[in-house]
Amino acid sequence: DFANSIVIIVFFLHFSQWLVVDKGVADLWYNMIFTVGSLLLLLTAPILGGLADKNRRELFYLNRMTVFSFLFFTGTAMICLFFPEQIFLAALFAANRWSLN
Repeated sequence: DFANSIVIIVFFLHFSQWLVVDKGVADLWYNMIFTVGSLLLLLTAPILGGLADKNRRELFYLNRMTVFSFLFFTGTAMICLFFPEQIFLAALFAANRWSLN
């Protein structure tokens, strides 16, 4: 979990700089992306946690969330690098990543 936290913090700092400083998007919109991701987390974490506990498959769900996190991190990075004009798509991937936190 500690290694995951380091990645999240680094991503959080670089994505905010790319979006607000480099792309000129108002910081309000960046905060809204973070808020949407947090709300998604609040809505899905108790349900998925309950399912994992009920089915005794905690490791299965942890592995799936790790794979999804990697895919969303990679997707956001690829969009930022190769399709920098697709700000909405990058924000969508970032919000989904935060919802898996």
